[in-house]
Amino acid sequence: MTTAIAADAVEVKLVEQEHRRIREGLANLEQALGDAHLLARPDAIAAAVRALAWLRRDVLPHAAWEEAWLYPQLDSIAGTPWATRAMRFEHEQIREVAALLERDFGAAEAHWSNEQAFRLVIAMARLATLLSAHLAQEQWFVGPLLDHTAAER
Repeated sequence: MTTAIAADAVEVKLVEQEHRRIREGLANLEQALGDAHLLARPDAIAAAVRALAWLRRDVLPHAAWEEAWLYPQLDSIAGTPWATRAMRFEHEQIREVAALLERDFGAAEAHWSNEQAFRLVIAMARLATLLSAHLAQEQWFVGPLLDHTAAER
C-alpha cells in the first residue's frame, strides 16, 4: 500500500531537516568560538575549515532554496513582498560574512598572526550571531505561517 504525502508536508519536513543540520553546525561553531582562546593554529584552522564546509554544504544552499522557493510562497500567502524582505536581507548579510570568513581564512592560512587569528574569530562570531538571529526569526514567524497555511489546506 502506498501512502500519499502532501507536497507541503514534504517541504515542511525538508525545512525541518535542513534547519536541524544548520543548528548542529551552529552549535559546533559556537563551541569553537568558546574554545578559541585555547586553540593553537592547527586547531583554529581546522575550526575555520569545518565552518566553511558547513557554510558551503548546508547554509548557503539552504538560503538559496528559501529565496527561490519558500519566500515567494510566503510572500504570496501574505500578499506582499515585504513578508520576507528582512529575511532576504539577512541572507545577504550571511553571504557577506561568509565571503569575509573565506578571505580571512585565506589570509590566516597564508600568514598566521594574532591579528589574523582575531579576524577569523570575529568573522565566525558574526556568522554565529547572524545565523542565530535568522533561525529565531524563522522559528517565530515563518514556522507559524507555514503551519497556519498547512492547516487551512
